[in-house]
Amino acid sequence: MLYTTTIGGLPALVSGFAVGLKQLIPDYNVKLFRGAIGFRINDLPGFYTLVAPIMFMLLGNLGGALLVNIGFFEAFIYLRFYKRDGMIHGDRSDAFAFSTFFPDFAQPVVRRIAGGVYWVAVKCRAVVPDEGYQQAADLELGGVIRTNPETGEVLVEAEESDKDRRKALANKALEARLEGRDAGSSTSASAAAASNIRPIKFYIPSDETPQEQVYRELRESACKRDHEFWADNNTRFESGKAEFEQEMVRKTGACTLDDLSIYYKQYQVESYERHLKYNRYLWRRNLAMVGPGIRATEKKESKEGVDRRKEKIKSYY
Repeated sequence: MLYTTTIGGLPALVSGFAVGLKQLIPDYNVKLFRGAIGFRINDLPGFYTLVAPIMFMLLGNLGGALLVNIGFFEAFIYLRFYKRDGMIHGDRSDAFAFSTFFPDFAQPVVRRIAGGVYWVAVKCRAVVPDEGYQQAADLELGGVIRTNPETGEVLVEAEESDKDRRKALANKALEARLEGRDAGSSTSASAAAASNIRPIKFYIPSDETPQEQVYRELRESACKRDHEFWADNNTRFESGKAEFEQEMVRKTGACTLDDLSIYYKQYQVESYERHLKYNRYLWRRNLAMVGPGIRATEKKESKEGVDRRKEKIKSYY
């Protein structure tokens, strides 16, 4: 079986994407065949992990059936407990609980089983308990959701109105971040007229490390190069288009959309080598930025860890 069975990773990848989509856009409705078939993204992971393994088993592909579930659990555990976004670790919101992947009638039973597994994971220190956890809404309120460290149960469950208030505050904070109004974050202006690219002003923290400075300067240089390339490209395109239109008006008295299609194709052919060279530059640049980005992140996390230990030591006195 070891040498005769071919196993690919696509089933696990699809499971992971389904879980990620549920976290990002759970209420989005997908309609197929002019609305004849419709479903919510929230139901996609559960449906896929139920149907796909059965199909793989009927086809005699045991590896595919296992990979569907492996991808599902890996994606959920990472997004729920380990993904870092600044001070936020994972997504412990009720809307992304493990039980929400199951039908309503099965959720109470699944919730009890998942609570037991979570309690064991906390005891084994595989995950951080909720008491030491902050989520986006709680950061806005300056508090955390308290749980019993022995059982993992919520000690004080928020009222529905309080949940709505926290959700509204989190949405407001998210909108502020997207608009670049948050202090201590990079900001972007309106798209430049020549390049159609938004110029970005990168935030420079007061305690920026040398590694972070190198990575920031690389990103600034990349943004500047992109702006210059597309500004030059768009200028070439518009000037060539204007000349072509004038030539067609002089010859035929008008320039139609069919005439412009000729110019579009001509421009693509003439710009092929220039765009090919730019795409190769993008690959080299992005690969060259991987190392500095990793070093900057590692240094920042190390610095944050030292700061946390200092705060913990101070709390003892």
